[in-house]
Amino acid sequence: MKEGSGMKKLVFIFLLSILLTIPIHPIVEATSSINVAFVRENDLWLKVGQHEKQITNGEFIRNLKWSYDGGWLAFSKGKEEDELWVYQLENEEMFQIIDNTQAFQWSPKEHKLAFLTNGVLSVSDVNKKDETKIENVAKGVGNFSWQPHGRGFLISSVANLLPTGWTGVELFTVPVDAKLDPKRIKHFYTLPNESDEFFAVTTSPFKWSNDGSWISFIGMPTASLSMDMNTLCVIAADGKAFQQLGKMLYFDDWFKWSPRSNRLAFIEGEGRFAVKNKHLMMNEFPVHQGISLTPEGFVEKGFTWIDGVQIVVSRAKESEWSNDPTERPKPSLYHVNLLTHQQVELTSPGKQKGDYMPLYLTDLGKLAWVQSDETYFGNIYLSDIDGTNQELYVERVGDGNLYEDSFGWSKVISFYQ
Repeated sequence: MKEGSGMKKLVFIFLLSILLTIPIHPIVEATSSINVAFVRENDLWLKVGQHEKQITNGEFIRNLKWSYDGGWLAFSKGKEEDELWVYQLENEEMFQIIDNTQAFQWSPKEHKLAFLTNGVLSVSDVNKKDETKIENVAKGVGNFSWQPHGRGFLISSVANLLPTGWTGVELFTVPVDAKLDPKRIKHFYTLPNESDEFFAVTTSPFKWSNDGSWISFIGMPTASLSMDMNTLCVIAADGKAFQQLGKMLYFDDWFKWSPRSNRLAFIEGEGRFAVKNKHLMMNEFPVHQGISLTPEGFVEKGFTWIDGVQIVVSRAKESEWSNDPTERPKPSLYHVNLLTHQQVELTSPGKQKGDYMPLYLTDLGKLAWVQSDETYFGNIYLSDIDGTNQELYVERVGDGNLYEDSFGWSKVISFYQ
């Protein structure tokens, strides 16, 4: 009896282990849990699940950003893109934070919105709209990002022009409640001074690697030079190592860390036109050995990580610049596997259509992207990561202007995930 009962117990444990490895798919449709904010003819719209709703009427909306929990949406209003507004989904309430901002970013942990106004970094708790809701944090700021723990910021200064040339940009850490107290600001790193190898007068926002041990950012020279060339940099989180990875355009979504490893991918290449010399590079840290993932004769328009080894890119044939948009090759999506080195075309958009801004929706295991045609409006599609089961999700996104890369489309589309 004891032997039989023991055997039954082993069989039960074996069957249970098998059941626990079988993926459980929700009964509801996957699209029922998607939240996407988008601009249609310059107004703000939301689509939650299968329900679309127009939020503004007759406005000029850009730069859509979700709070960490999807309860709030921040965006810029006005053609100067400098009025900062927020919208609360639950109460369907919209109000202005400030009328003059150059950059803004949500806290990764709270309903606090940080923004930059003429070099002053400030924070607003959007839950306290009826109280004094803006607190100044630091002055002399060129750019910033929340630190991953949400208790403070990594900020950059703006370089100074001296008779001997430009000084180096300074990086600092500052707690969220610094209240302009210089004693609470700690120096982190000084970027190199102007030279033939490096030139930056400020930086982009900062991005942390998956384990938090590395920080990437773009070093930006003066405005005229920045149109053609910026430097992608990586610094260790302890400030003890600094590396320059390559030259690229100042597109914030053209450099991204893998969600599961310390691999950094970016679209490398000088020149302001995205039809030539734009190649996807991948570096793994702490080993600094970049590899190119773009075949000869092609250029990349944007990309998304699936996991630590899979990437989906928006890729077109390389060409010379033409003032006629119909003469510029349109991209399709490709799947890139870093382990097998296989690259497979996922979409075939058709004549005068292009597939842009691929984005992997992690919670759903779905791929999203924008397909644009000669009208310059876009449609948002969803599919499995191998390109199968394609579904039209949102129609007529955009404002009728021509966007030919993921950076342009990212200003008018934002998924919450």
